[in-house]
Amino acid sequence: MEYLAFAAGAVLVLGVEPIAPPLIVGIFSLAFILALEIFAPHNSGLLSETEMLGVFIAVVTATTTIVFAVVFYAVREAARSEANRRV
Repeated sequence: MEYLAFAAGAVLVLGVEPIAPPLIVGIFSLAFILALEIFAPHNSGLLSETEMLGVFIAVVTATTTIVFAVVFYAVREAARSEANRRV
């Protein structure tokens, strides 16, 4: 799930004018997510079910926070730019 945050961050950092760089990061993110889902075992026996749940909750929380921060920053910058254009 962290790959989704990387894709959002790539758009924020690289911008949208040259579409290729953030698009490439997004495609790689999708490929990594699909590869992990297909090839990685769901339970390798390294962690207990409770530990796996705790790690899952931590990862989902971190990813949601990062994506929220990226979108919030982008919308705030757009609003700030629009406000400056009106003045």
